[in-house]
Amino acid sequence: MKPETLDYFSKAKKKLDDATKLMKIGLYEDAARNSYLAGMNAARGLLFEDGVKIIKRHRNLYGALAAALHNRNIRDITLTAFYPQSEDSKL
Repeated sequence: MKPETLDYFSKAKKKLDDATKLMKIGLYEDAARNSYLAGMNAARGLLFEDGVKIIKRHRNLYGALAAALHNRNIRDITLTAFYPQSEDSKL
């Protein structure tokens, strides 16, 4: 794996760990935000590893991830289902 990909996955893991801690103390909105950011970083890592340039905008990232999965004929709904429902969590 490329070093940049590993960096994105590391960021995703940290955000997910932070979300778990926030959930335990009842900070649900902050936990949701961190979970969303974990998903965004994981998606960026997957796309970067696949040769897609870094995408900053959330909607563009979701579209690029959906296109990449479609191009590879991957039908795993868990990889794309997270984004449409959780976009409000990033606020």
